[in-house]
Amino acid sequence: GFDACLMANFETAQAIAPFGKAMVASEELEPGDGWSYTPIMQSLTTTPTMDGFALGKVIVNAYRDYYLGAAQGGRDKTVTLSVLDLAKIPAVETAANNLALSNVSILQAKQRDAFLQTARARKATEEFGAGDDGEEGSHFYDLAQYAENLKQQQPSVAPAADQLVSAVKSAVVYKIAGEAHARSHGLSIYFPPDAKTLTEPKRFEYKDTLFSQNGKWIGFLNQYVGLGKADTEAPKISEVKTNDDKVNNTDVITVSSKVNADDIEEATFVLAESYKEGEIIIGAIPTAPDENGVLKEEWDGSWFSIGDGTKELVCPVTDFTELEEGKDTFLVEVPAQIRYDGETKWRDVTLYFYLDFNEEEVVGEFVYAFDFSGKQPREVDVMVGDSIRPVYIAVDTDGEVELIASDDENDVLKVTEDDDITVGRMDVDAGKYLIGFTVTDFAGNEDAEFTEVTIE
Repeated sequence: GFDACLMANFETAQAIAPFGKAMVASEELEPGDGWSYTPIMQSLTTTPTMDGFALGKVIVNAYRDYYLGAAQGGRDKTVTLSVLDLAKIPAVETAANNLALSNVSILQAKQRDAFLQTARARKATEEFGAGDDGEEGSHFYDLAQYAENLKQQQPSVAPAADQLVSAVKSAVVYKIAGEAHARSHGLSIYFPPDAKTLTEPKRFEYKDTLFSQNGKWIGFLNQYVGLGKADTEAPKISEVKTNDDKVNNTDVITVSSKVNADDIEEATFVLAESYKEGEIIIGAIPTAPDENGVLKEEWDGSWFSIGDGTKELVCPVTDFTELEEGKDTFLVEVPAQIRYDGETKWRDVTLYFYLDFNEEEVVGEFVYAFDFSGKQPREVDVMVGDSIRPVYIAVDTDGEVELIASDDENDVLKVTEDDDITVGRMDVDAGKYLIGFTVTDFAGNEDAEFTEVTIE
């Protein structure tokens, strides 16, 4: 059993399969309290003859029950935990190898078209342990979900995809998944976006894993990232236009542009300020070009904010995860720093909030904070007396990124109750701002374009 983050991945299961029968682990980050051991031990004491699968189910149910309820701040929406039958892992390995070979075949035959199909399937697949814009994510993707998505993009892989989905469902004998991970199947796999991440030594040498040495997945990854590396042509955003360059508290302006690429992985609507020879990104929210490449958003001069009950600060939001399609509820990430009570050092964290857009105003609640700076992500407690400040992304003309935060105590929140940080929207202060769009294609090439507006 792994009472740790991100361990329900195929590579881990394959490595330990010869040494156990049942495995319990989470695809996603685990909250700081981890497993709930008291009911686990009580059940084992009551029924010491239970086998590993029965104990695994007890562990999963105790975990689910512990994180339910208002006292846990919505953590039940994000948790995952799986019981795996390790005797079924060789069948998953065979199926993953077959899908990898099928994927390689279409990549070799169709080159860029197949690269885009694969990239779209990856993008539509749930990632676990995703970092914010200041940190690399873990690049673990739900294995069966990727197979399903690739089958939709490229029907010729259907037999291999169906075989893999069936093998994963057979191996995952019991699982829970909060509504933020409603499509998860209980087992992930490593799927980095580019050649640099695949081979970066300070992370780990993926080629040295047992699975890579014996399997075909590494060959597929090399083929995929190789095609991405060969694509060096960046998308191009046209001039950003607005129907008004001045915004007051009753205005809603329309912001529009157009992008000339068919391979956009991510597009964002951005609020920024001029900074040195570049921009400070105050915030970015997801958007998407229409079928003609047109980017369009409406803006009323407000932005997302975090608060401590007495003060609100405009904050960046770096990721939106829709909890249930069409329900307008999201798990969002806010890059920030925390200064523990009695300390002077600021520590980088990512704050997670649950947001509901179904009311007249944005309704949100704090879920948890994670520190991604170590070898493993870990939850950090936000307690009475701690200080929080948002972190912004500064980008210079060469595309170099710097994380900055204000040293002004007026730009710092003070926690008066444990985990009591709010999220909402507020009007942006009067002044000159840049608004526009950024786009990133599947090969990692980027472009950004802004125009100036004045908040009156």
